[in-house]
Amino acid sequence: MSNNLVKYSILLLLCLLHVNVSAQISSGGSPLPYKHPQPSEKARKVVATESVTNFYYKLPVDTNKTLPENNLRVLYTGTVCNVDLSPTNSGTTFTTEDGTNIWRVGMYSPNAASISLIFSEFNVPDGAKLFLYNPSQTIVYGAFTSANNNSHNTLPIRPLDNDTIVIEYQEPMDAAFKGSLKIGSAVHNFESSTSATRKVRQFYYAERCSPHTSVWEGAEPIKRSVCILYATGTSSAWWGTANLINNADKHPYIYTAAHNVDETNVEHHVIWYFNYEVPAKDTLVQGSEEFTMASSEVIARDFTLDFALLELNQMPPKDYRPYLAGWNLTASPTPPLTCIQHPQGDTKRISQTTNAPVISTFDGDILNPVQNSFWRINRWQKGTTEPGSSGSALLDNNGYIIGALTGGNSTCDSPVLDYFSRISYAWDYYQDASKQLKIWLDPYNTGITQMDGADPYENSHPCARTNNYTDTDEMSIIYIGNGISGLLAGHNSLEHTAFAEKFSFDEDKLLYGAYVVPCIGKYNSSAPVYLNIYNGTDVPEDIIGSAQIHPQDLTFVRGELGTKDKVTLTKKENYIKFDTPIKVGKTFFVGCQIQYAQIDSFGIYAVENRTINNSAFYQDDNGWHSYTEHSYMPTNTSLWIEPVVCFDDISSVQNVNDNASNNFLVSPNPTSDKIQWESTNNEIGDEVYFELFDIQGRLCNFGKSTLVQMPPAKGIYILRLIDGINTEVHKIIRK
Repeated sequence: MSNNLVKYSILLLLCLLHVNVSAQISSGGSPLPYKHPQPSEKARKVVATESVTNFYYKLPVDTNKTLPENNLRVLYTGTVCNVDLSPTNSGTTFTTEDGTNIWRVGMYSPNAASISLIFSEFNVPDGAKLFLYNPSQTIVYGAFTSANNNSHNTLPIRPLDNDTIVIEYQEPMDAAFKGSLKIGSAVHNFESSTSATRKVRQFYYAERCSPHTSVWEGAEPIKRSVCILYATGTSSAWWGTANLINNADKHPYIYTAAHNVDETNVEHHVIWYFNYEVPAKDTLVQGSEEFTMASSEVIARDFTLDFALLELNQMPPKDYRPYLAGWNLTASPTPPLTCIQHPQGDTKRISQTTNAPVISTFDGDILNPVQNSFWRINRWQKGTTEPGSSGSALLDNNGYIIGALTGGNSTCDSPVLDYFSRISYAWDYYQDASKQLKIWLDPYNTGITQMDGADPYENSHPCARTNNYTDTDEMSIIYIGNGISGLLAGHNSLEHTAFAEKFSFDEDKLLYGAYVVPCIGKYNSSAPVYLNIYNGTDVPEDIIGSAQIHPQDLTFVRGELGTKDKVTLTKKENYIKFDTPIKVGKTFFVGCQIQYAQIDSFGIYAVENRTINNSAFYQDDNGWHSYTEHSYMPTNTSLWIEPVVCFDDISSVQNVNDNASNNFLVSPNPTSDKIQWESTNNEIGDEVYFELFDIQGRLCNFGKSTLVQMPPAKGIYILRLIDGINTEVHKIIRK
């Protein structure tokens, strides 16, 4: 097994301390090793005597506080605590050998299912990184960087499932300015962020009568506009639903109910979750929750019409595969009518009626509703709505938005009387621009009364989630048999060490990440699992990208906080995003590398006895083989691995004139030190983000500064300038 040991060492180098990272748009990297004692009550006292004064801050939770109750379809889950924590008054600060300045502070809230934060001050220089993690660093959010800077200088961070968290800020010695950070509030969530439920948040707690969007024929692409919102107010936190909505200038606008953002500046404290749904192949498999964003502004809102229009700080990234929903101002919508929602904060579900809506007025918990400005659904023939559905769009027979859910009391047993605010009233009932949709969705006053939906990246190479299985293929747990124990694509007595799926395209691709769906996914510290990207033609060859998969849970044992292995990979879509898109060319392989120990604990779903060509491969001591060559179970199969890929515009820059530019001027080029870019198009806004890659596709620098420091190595680099929708690519020569 010496070959495997060598490969294992190479993997360790490739992974570069990669951890399980997910949060609002983050830029990769890792926090420093964490060596403080685990934050049990006993350990907290010890920490206080080890020159880390007040390192762990206990949230001042009012245990007698109750959450709001009303007939709006909002799901309230947490209570807000005002805090004032910054590098100058809390935690510990120190400097590493390379001069990086570090601030760390811990926070705990006994019996919290999760903790979320609001940075009331957040403005950091290029090169600085902020992380949030549990004490064992098995859950890490970040890095949050200068790319997260915004006009209101705040940063909300989504719930981390633990009652104890650590915040770490890293600032380079040569930073352009000293970062400004202050935690202004934290939320003690009574229910886990893993999936919302009525009392204990668990996956699959929405009412079973509401079908999943993944099995609804008309869901694509409109379902990609739907998102969850998690809002932190002054005293409580809540969950609702919203939609990206199309407009003339393709701004990242979000349409929802006004009561979902009913406090001053609460929009600065909202986390948006995209793509949370079960896969059609198996609706008992939990969807991925890695696609999140933060930072938004309310640009129009009125409570008497119960609508709100917000603008995200930037368009969701390409690998989020966003869609801007169309809309229709008709007063007589054609059924069937559909509502796509996140009931109980769960995966996307639908409710549908074959009856026309009734013009009505909402008689519930909003003040002075405008008469006849609501649609009433008398009865759903499919599904219902629930707390957490609030703000979800009502769609006509063409999938156009005609309203947003305000409230009601429908259930599976009695799916009647839900109310939606009418988009036609929100259009121009009030003349004030801050209380209407028209000026924002039709800024050129064209007089249109409906607009088709659109992919915001349709002109700049949108990403696609791809796979090799067919509609009739069934994913199975396949055991080898014939005297051999274990899984065909997992641990087995043959000690096969890797499994990979082949993908081929007609043009070069960039791989942003991949979904992996294990049938067994228990973490074993003696046998770590890696997601690998390979080049090759007929079989996998060299590893060109790798990330370790390492899930764990925290647990209390005799009053002390510790860790335990968890099975969160099992029967879940796990999206592994690489810090830098990987240049994979036209043909590549995506797979999992496993190690062997006393306890074997990993395997991937695969298609059993497929009738078309094989697309999967396995590795043993003699190299890679097609599954059709398997000694004990030769078969055509396909693994449940789905990469997210886009057209490779980095490689295509080789054919671009060095000085060609549509929207930006970059100089000097060639350069010996720095380059500077500036916009040549007055329509380009202030929110421009740059990424600098080397010719191998590795990310070298990023941020919003117009002055870009080049790496010391001479050669060709790729500069990507992104204005939210469009991407412009320049070839830079470092001499």
